[in-house]
Order: sequence, then C-alpha cells, then structure tokens
Amino acid sequence: MWFQGEDAKEEVTFEDVQSGNYAHKKGFLEKVKGFRDQATLDGYHWIWMDTLCINRASLTELSESINSMYLWYKEAGICYAYLSDVSLALHPRDYVGSFRQSKWFTRGWTLQEIIAPCSVEFYSREWKAFGTRLSLQQHISQVTGIDVKVLRGESYGKYSVAQKMSWAAKRRTTKPEDIAYCLMGIFGVSMPLLYGEGESEAFLRLQREIMGRTEDHTLFVWHEGGNVHAEQGLLANSPSAFAPTSLYEPSQLIRTNHAWEDADSEPPALTARGLRIQLCKLEVSEHIIALLDVELGATKKRACIYLHPECGEPFWRRMPQNCKFEDVTAFPKTKTSKVYIHQIHPGRHDISPPSPMNSFIIVSAESNFAVPRSLEVHHTYGTLARTEKEWYSRLFVDSGATAKFKFDPASDYQQHIGPFCVTFGINQSLLPWCEVDFDNASTCGLGQIESYKNNDVSTRTVLGPNVHVDRLTKRLKNSCELSIVVKRRPQVPGDPSPDISQMTIEEHTRWYIYTLRVSLHTPTLLASTSASATAGASRTASSSSGPPRLLP
Repeated sequence: MWFQGEDAKEEVTFEDVQSGNYAHKKGFLEKVKGFRDQATLDGYHWIWMDTLCINRASLTELSESINSMYLWYKEAGICYAYLSDVSLALHPRDYVGSFRQSKWFTRGWTLQEIIAPCSVEFYSREWKAFGTRLSLQQHISQVTGIDVKVLRGESYGKYSVAQKMSWAAKRRTTKPEDIAYCLMGIFGVSMPLLYGEGESEAFLRLQREIMGRTEDHTLFVWHEGGNVHAEQGLLANSPSAFAPTSLYEPSQLIRTNHAWEDADSEPPALTARGLRIQLCKLEVSEHIIALLDVELGATKKRACIYLHPECGEPFWRRMPQNCKFEDVTAFPKTKTSKVYIHQIHPGRHDISPPSPMNSFIIVSAESNFAVPRSLEVHHTYGTLARTEKEWYSRLFVDSGATAKFKFDPASDYQQHIGPFCVTFGINQSLLPWCEVDFDNASTCGLGQIESYKNNDVSTRTVLGPNVHVDRLTKRLKNSCELSIVVKRRPQVPGDPSPDISQMTIEEHTRWYIYTLRVSLHTPTLLASTSASATAGASRTASSSSGPPRLLP
C-alpha cells in the first residue's frame, strides 16, 4: 500500500486515526476505503496496513512491528499492492510499461511485500486489479533481479547472501537506517532499532547478525563504484555494493566449503581485533591474496581479496581493490589459517577520510588586489604545469599536488610588500592547507619556483608545511597585514567542470571544490575594510532569498 510524491502527505497514519482526523484525507478516501472494500469482497474480516496500524511514536511498538513484519506478511492470506502511480484509466492496454517503472520497486520496504506473502495482487490507482505476482513474474524478475522461482513461492534458502543482497541494491528508504532494517526478515535475523546510527553502522550490524546464522563468504564479495577504501575491511557499507557489475552477476557466485576441510576452523565473526576468518593466503605478483570460499560460475575461478600486513601475523588490512577472481589451480594447495582483517566501524564517531585516489580537485582563487603573477602546479609524480592567466584562477589538480602562486605586487603596493609565494596543498584527509614564503633562497616557495624556471632538477621536491593550517595572517612592514584563507566548500551552480574527455576518470569519482583567498590590508584599508565588510554582510543577509550559498 503506497502513495508517492505529494500524495504521500495524504497518507493516513496511526496518529490520524487516534485523533479522528482522517476522513477528509485523500489517503482514506482513495486507499483505505478501497482496501477495505476489496478485502470485504474477497471475504476477509481483518485488514492490516503498516502506516495505519503502527504507532511510530512508540519506539518499543515500532521495533516490535518491524522485527515481526516479515512474519506478518508471510502469514497473511493475501497482500494487496496498491500502486498510485499506475493508472488503467490513462494506460488501459499498456499498463505493463507504467508498472515496470513504478516507484514501488525502488522502496526498501516493498521487497518483503514481494517475497513473503503466499499471494500478491496488484491494483492500480483506481483500485482495478491488473495482475498478480504469479502472472507478472517475468516482469517483476526483470525489474528486481529476483529469481522467478522465488516469485512462484519456492524457498529462497538456497540462494547466497550476495544474491539476496542484490535484490535490495537499487532500493532506497526515507530513513537511512531502514535500508538495513527492511532486510532483517529476508535474512531471518532480529536486532534493535537505533535510529540516528546511520546507514553504514546499521548495515554493519545486519551483516554481523547474518554471519551469526550462516557461513557464507559471498557476504564479502561486493563491488564499490570508484575506489574501495583501504580502511573499510571485508564488510560493505550498503546493499548497493552488491549490485550486478560488468565482472559478474551475484547469481553466478557459488558457495564452497574449503574452510570446513579444517576441523578446527571457526566461522567468520566480527571481534574487537577485526573480522576473524579462516582463509588460504597466496603470494601472487608481489601481493598477498586471500581466497574466499566462493567460485565464479562455470569458470571455477576463486574470489580473492588483496591483503596488507598490519602489526605482523595474524593481523591484516584489506588493500584498496575490489574483489577479484583468479584461477588458483596452478598454485600449490595451502592450508587455511586464522586471520584478523581490520574493519572500520563507519559510525558517526569514527568517520574514515575520503579516499584521495583518482579524485580531482577544482580550485577557485582570487585576491583583493591585482598583481602580475605566475602559477606552478607540482604533482607528486614529478610533472610540472605552468600557466599565466588573470589572477582569478580556476584550475584542476589531483589530490597529490601542491599549487604555488607567485605574487609580484604592482607599484601601488611595492612600498608595503615585495614578491612572495603562497603554497596551496591538500592533506591525506583532503583538507586544504596553505603557507606563505618571502625568501628567494628557500627550497620551497619562491626559491623552488625560481629553480623550476632555471630547470634546476636537483631542487624539484614537493615540501609540505610542518603544521597544516588553513588560514594565515602575516604582519608586514608599515603595519600591513597579509591574510590567506583556504576552504573546502560544496559545489554550486556556475562552478567549472573539467573537460572529462581529456581525462581518465572512473565512474563515481568524487569532486571537491576549494577556494583560496589572498588579501592585503594596508593601514588605510584596515580601518575601512572592517566596516564595509560588516555592512556588506548585513546587506547580503537581508537581500538574499532561499537557502544560503557559499561564495568563493
């Protein structure tokens, strides 16, 4: 039973029933009455609807209902799926097209509505029946990825964890934690609801419960778009990581029991030392790979993960690669051994920094005074890019680069300041830092720029500051102040985009916007700038409309 978009505001809730404020709502007139009438026509005396029958103000009742919901659907005589975005009046003959595109298939909670009941009937906006789970099985299977055998009512216990996860890979929920909670019944587990913990932490708890019920290494075979974070470990952050990829379909993953050959082996478990698991380790091309108990279809290739030692045996970290499949028949047979793989808990108190790999950075730079300047972009792998443009600069650099801006102030400012260099960089957490240099003989800053111009290769090193700071204020002669501020901000309309046709960029690449502001305040400006800045801010606040925007 589902409304979408603006109609969702017309949904009749438990609170509406308690207060008696529901008879005028569209959800009652179109949905509840239609539900009641159809159930009466089919000979049922009791009906149940989640939005209508669950007191969401009571966490105890909500937790009990969500943990029991799968069983309630399973024991129901019939489940009516009311799709408000499918209309037989508009498409009396071509209803299949609108059915396949229904938002109902994108909701996390509707997965159990498809699988659990013994019978499912689909109704249009007008409460006209247009099919059942059985009659529409081919369309449902193609849209959801659920095997038609499951839609015919057969047990899905034989299906791997990864395949069942893939059924939820493209689904979404209003509350982030619900993407984990809506899968509890599918995997036959229960756990308390902790709203506020976040999607990743809730999904991690779900996987821990699954490991307690089944020893299935397909749980560790997932693919994250872009780059896998080295800190993440064996467990995924979301069901979306189990979506089909160009390398394999989850249905092709076959569970094996190699670890069971060792009578003393233990099932995987999440411990304070990391995820404990029995694995075979092999050395391949200077890498250590661990073999999971998963094979890929008819090829019989084994699923592998790459490991990096941490504090010596048996502690390891997962290297930043997605799961691969290798033909291991040519390698000598190796016994399994117990390893602990570091698993970061991605909760709100332990947030991993964004991965700097293969991400590009847009830098927007400006100054309150016009000066001739040159720009050097130094990459960690030794290349050099030079450009001389207007001072207002937008440039693209990768996350291992530093940008050096050389200033040669115009004559009006020569009495206050000479040439100087501002270095802009990004630390391992992708937070910006800056430093300023006035010394022509230095090995970084001005001195380094001069060495590049003279092709002095011996001094081409990239040096970062001893202390990373994102703003500086330097007192100069004649009571002048030089202030430098670097910030990371959200992307806003009008921000430049790189010509990606000229770059090799992976899908889901992260983009970060950084701004650099260099200001020179003379004794005269110091007195006037403060007042004008305050007035300007007040005017901006009073004249702006809509949500706030960050300016470069």
